[in-house]
Amino acid sequence: MHCAESIQSFRFVWEDKTFRIGVSIGVVAINTTSQSLVNTLSSADSACYIAKNQGRDRVQIYQESDRTL
Repeated sequence: MHCAESIQSFRFVWEDKTFRIGVSIGVVAINTTSQSLVNTLSSADSACYIAKNQGRDRVQIYQESDRTL
């Protein structure tokens, strides 16, 4: 089973209620040109919000040239 399928099919029960989980992941490269930790985390957060806005359950890779971000 593919990782995304595993996440989408996972359910958990709490107080007689069944819940489904989802994930939205923002990824940013960390290298010698990376700026401060605050900027790096902000970039990852921005990419995560784009992943959520584009339908959730996806990974968005941060790129400075991306106009959506």
